[in-house]
Amino acid sequence: MASSSSGSGLTFKLHPLVIVNISDHHTRVRAQIQHSASAAPLAEGGGGRVFGCVIGVQRGRTVEIFNSFELLYDPLTHSLDRSFLEKKQELYKKVFPNFYILGWYSTGSEAQESDLQIHKAKKLIVVCAYAGDIPLDNSFLRQVSSLLRRLPAMESEKFQDDFLM
Repeated sequence: MASSSSGSGLTFKLHPLVIVNISDHHTRVRAQIQHSASAAPLAEGGGGRVFGCVIGVQRGRTVEIFNSFELLYDPLTHSLDRSFLEKKQELYKKVFPNFYILGWYSTGSEAQESDLQIHKAKKLIVVCAYAGDIPLDNSFLRQVSSLLRRLPAMESEKFQDDFLM
């Protein structure tokens, strides 16, 4: 589990499952776009970006992110499927009654205008909103980057076929 303190006095604990979930989500979407001619409009509209929620707990000044789940995004309306979100939230509450949605994620190299629209529309609280603006923590980002570089990359046709099925 990666742990990091911020300048605000908050301590963030990010469980590896979250990183693996987001990486898997992003990889699956990119693979589906590359192998499906019908997904070409999605690739143009959404660029293969993925969206999801992070869940966990906040105890005092410690925020622990335990898990994440995918959200359905419509690139044409730049919106998330609200009923899907509510259903997922309800299911997670049954299994993990002490976990709360702490925020949401999207993949990509830069924040998009649609990200702000989604944030405002869904009233999802970004983890950083618990204590206002938190300075960039390069040490924590290096830890996450190091973990991601250690994940194996596979490039084989058989793997792609099996993975997509």
